[in-house]
Amino acid sequence: MPSVTGMATGLRQDPFPSECGSLPVGRGNCQRDGLICLRRLGNQVPPGRERSRLNLQRALKRFLKITVASGATALVLVYAGDYALFRYRSASNRIPYGSVAVRHYYAVQHKDGKTEFLFDPPTAQICVHSVFPHGGHTPCWYLVRHKEPRTEI
Repeated sequence: MPSVTGMATGLRQDPFPSECGSLPVGRGNCQRDGLICLRRLGNQVPPGRERSRLNLQRALKRFLKITVASGATALVLVYAGDYALFRYRSASNRIPYGSVAVRHYYAVQHKDGKTEFLFDPPTAQICVHSVFPHGGHTPCWYLVRHKEPRTEI
């Protein structure tokens, strides 16, 4: 039982059994009511917990490496397939290129804080029917979504 005088003076009670204080540092085998004495260990972790922590770190690191490698491999395979399809369409003249009308404009900032917009006439821009850009041309799906590019001046 804790002493009443210790509580009256405001001293903090020791939550660990008194026999744990007799163990040398680094040995945490003292048990009472299922509690392991960790006070004498300082920042050290018991050997069983250290092994499980290392195994968990290794497993997470391995999972992360496999995930990144799989993602990179999938991206390379998709790009290679897209390029092969583009080359096949180009070689067999199966309409690999398209055209999208693009209306470019300039946004000119004035000193008084107002913005003036200068529009160019619409021009047909050549695009590629593929997922990724090939042959120096932008994919058509991207140009359809960005028909009015803006240039800040």
